[in-house]
Amino acid sequence: AGIAASGGSACSSGTDIGSHVLTGIGASPDRPAIRFSFSKFNTLAEVDYAIDKLKEICAVKVQA
Repeated sequence: AGIAASGGSACSSGTDIGSHVLTGIGASPDRPAIRFSFSKFNTLAEVDYAIDKLKEICAVKVQA
């Protein structure tokens, strides 16, 4: 099992244009969004795992 994530919002899935929803709430196109999908069946341990992996990715990106 892995982590379900995608670039952008669900309403702009499969397109190269930004989300009108994210733009509507003031999100900048210069700062892309990442969408994570969770459900009532996820455990807190799984959420913590996703957070830890995201921290690792961000740390590598900052060092680059």
